[in-house]
Formats: sequence, structure tokens, C-alpha cells
Amino acid sequence: TCVMKPLSDQLAALVRQALAVSFQIELADPQVRASTDPKFGDYQSNVAMGLAKQLGQKPPDVAQKIVDALTASPVFGDLCEPPEIAGPGFINLKLRTQYLSAQLVGIPTTTEDDRLGMERVDDASRDTVVIDYSSPNVAKQMHVGHLRSTVIGDCLSRVLELRGDEVIRQNHIGDWGTQFGIILEELFPDGIIPIALDPERAQSPDELEEVYRKGNAKMSDPAFADRARCAVTNLQGGNQQAISAWNLIRADSMATIVRIYEMLGVKLRGEHTRGESFFNSMLASVVDELRAMLPDGRGSDQGIRAVCREDKGALCVFLEKLDGSPAFKGPQGDPLPMIVKKSDGAYLYASTDLAAAAFRINDFESQPIKFITKSLPIALKARTDDLPHDPAQNRGGLGGTRILYVVGSPQKLHFEMLFATVRALGWTWPQNAKREVKLEHVMFGSVLGEDRKMLRTRTGESVKLKDLLAEAVTRARKLLDESDPKRAGEAWWDAMTEAQRNAKPPVSHPLFL
Repeated sequence: TCVMKPLSDQLAALVRQALAVSFQIELADPQVRASTDPKFGDYQSNVAMGLAKQLGQKPPDVAQKIVDALTASPVFGDLCEPPEIAGPGFINLKLRTQYLSAQLVGIPTTTEDDRLGMERVDDASRDTVVIDYSSPNVAKQMHVGHLRSTVIGDCLSRVLELRGDEVIRQNHIGDWGTQFGIILEELFPDGIIPIALDPERAQSPDELEEVYRKGNAKMSDPAFADRARCAVTNLQGGNQQAISAWNLIRADSMATIVRIYEMLGVKLRGEHTRGESFFNSMLASVVDELRAMLPDGRGSDQGIRAVCREDKGALCVFLEKLDGSPAFKGPQGDPLPMIVKKSDGAYLYASTDLAAAAFRINDFESQPIKFITKSLPIALKARTDDLPHDPAQNRGGLGGTRILYVVGSPQKLHFEMLFATVRALGWTWPQNAKREVKLEHVMFGSVLGEDRKMLRTRTGESVKLKDLLAEAVTRARKLLDESDPKRAGEAWWDAMTEAQRNAKPPVSHPLFL
């Protein structure tokens, strides 16, 4: 197996060596970082500026001595082009093309044990990474906008696994919201839902979306909207007829979603699905935990405290700086709260995301969260029936030490407020933790058309992901057929089997059956 240290670590070691030669100084961090602009090279060290103050010398002079020591190193010469000094003392480092080429060629043919040149992370630095990605809405079809979260999330999962971390994938699907009330009211306008639905009543993805579209268009009618909200209340209240219909709709939708994942080749599976419905039984306990905070709130080591109080009938979390000023403000400069329960008693995304955070961090064995109430730990224990751990151990959560949310950039404010609340509650410092649990929002932009607007069909609808993939399959096969005469005789081309070349046309793809 070919294993090498990361390039940043190799360069950092060489700069440390240069500092020892030039100034007889040992530094743990020589400040070697990836360059933010390719024109400045691949990496950059800013160590000369801080060091110059200690030595009473000019930063460019310190940088020059470091560069001279680096240039004298044969190892550095094989790795990098001659370093350059820029600005007040930045040292720019550019990797040699020949070196990179040699490293790539030197990687052996991939085997099950091959690390592709990556060194496995040591046990002390190993994380249990819970990664939330894809997250489509059930009862609606996946559209082109879901492509980025799904692909980026899967790439991150694979890289982290190769690094040596334990990766727990989570598909936080939208499966408990208003859309189900709309669909139930549209399908069963008389309010009578058979307890045992006939499987033939199942809807195809296109039929189900059409049901939702028709129902959603009626939401301007107060009477219909009231009945739809009532259907949601029945569902969330445990009405067996509503749950029976919900189960059927959810199963049909998830079957289509899983086929898309298989077509994309991502590693998300049905067992990774923990949608909004999974956390429903925890929401009241989350609210209890928030209400139990001290009257003046709870603070975090990042200087923000959370205060839970009612405002206009809704239960809100206000995030404040230690001087009492709001940490988040609305357009008019007034305090911006995170609403966790509406005045009508309905829960929101924030309450579900708080429940999910508790579930993803807590582990009663390895890192139990110090909860204020008894109700939330009890609710967590009830949610361990399908954990990857032995259910008999009743661990009460996933025990994540790093939580990634692969969600579009429009949700930036939501996650900033969510993370601040979780930290203020003390959940990121569970018992036995060696370091703070990391919460990270992996942001990405939108998929745009040639007009720089959201990619949509001519009718104004978002492009369905299955249609995009079908078009990709068709075009790929066409390119293969056109390339056949030109590539004939090339070993890798001739070795490609017909099964590998052949892709079913869209009309017969399982997604469309």
C-alpha cells in the first residue's frame, strides 16, 4: 500500500526545519495554509510576520532567511518550485508538476486495502461524523436542486471514511409536514380513510405530485386549508387511519427516491433515513428542556446565551450577547428569535432540528449530554430502536463528535441560530468529551440555467431530477456510439463490456414504471 503524509503536513515540517536552521526556533505551527488564490501558489506561510516582532527584525528579512533555508533543502527542491516572497513577508509555495505526477503514477492499482496515498487518521483525532445530506421532501419529486446536496454529501462521506473516521449518514427527509395534510384532504375529501388501504390505491410519483399540486392550489380556500391542517393534526396525534395512509404514501415516495440514489451511485440507503417523523415524539421534551433554562438563559463559551420565553403567544429562543444585546437582528434592528413552537401549538423546523442535534450528539455510554430535564433523556432512549449499535445497549443517540449539515446557503442564518442555541444549551460539551463537538454547515449555491436563474422547465416548474438523469443517460450512450469507431483497438475501450456500455432508454427505466 502506498501511504504518504498530506502535502500540507510535509510542507509544515520543512518550514519548521527551516526555522530551526535559520533562527534555532521550534514552532508547533509554522502557519502553512492552502492559498486562497492560485496565482500565489498552492500553499502559503505567514509565519515571518509574527516571528519578526519577536526577533526585532523586518518581516521580509525573516522571510528571506526562511526561503534561503528551504532552497538549500534537497527534499524541498524535489517537492516545490523556488519559493517566492510577496507583500510584507508572505512566503508562497508552489508544488512541482513533476512531483505531483510522480506521486499519482506511484499509487498502485486500487485494491481493497489501498489507501490511495492517504495516511489513516490516528485514534486520538478520529471523529464519529454524522452527516446530514440530500433530505428530499416525501410526496414531492426530487428536483435538480437536490443533486448538489446528494452528491456533495456523498463525496464528503467517502473521503471521511477513507480518512479513517466513522461516518454515519443521515437522510433528514421532510415527511411530517403540511404537504401530507394537503394530500390526505385531496385524496379523501370526505374525511374517511380506510384503516387498511388497498395497495392498488398507491400513487406513482407523477400522480402523487399532481394530487399535491391540485390540493396546494386550494389552500387559498379557508375551508380547505382548515381541513388540511386538521388532517395534519390527526396524523401527528396518532390517528390510525391517517397514519395508514401516510405509511403508504411515504413508502411509495421513498422507493422512487432510493432508485434515484442507485442511479446516481451514492451510498445513501433506506436505513439511513431519519426524517421529521422520527423526531416527532421528542419535540415536547425539547420544549421542556428549553423552558427549564434559567430565567436569564444559559451561556456558551462563544459569548452567546440563549433565553427561552413566549413572544406573542409563540415560544421563542432569543440569542443574546453577554451584555444583553441581541446576537441576531431582524431587518429593522429588533431582536430576531428562533421560534420553536407557534401560538397554535405547532412545532417548526427549529424544534425538529434541535431534537435531531440532541440525538446525533448524545450517547449514554460514551458522551452523555448533561440535560436539565428527565423527559428528554427518556425520549432519546425511546428512539434507539433502529440505531446501528446494539439496541439492547439503549445508547440514546449516535454519539457524533462532528456533525455536518450539507444544506444550501439560503439556510445560513437558520443554522447559525441553531448552532448557537445547541452550544448555549451545553450539548456540544457532553460528559467525557475530549473536545467540543463540531457543528458545521456545508453550504452550496443553487443550480442555475443559462439565464443565471433557478433551473426550471418551460412551464416554470423545477426540473425533475429523474428527467435530468434520463437525459444524461441518453446523451452518454450517444457519445459512446459515436466514439466506437475512433476508439477501436484501444485496450481499455475494447475491454468495456456491453453491460457497462448499455444503459436502458428512459422509457424503460425503473424510475418511469
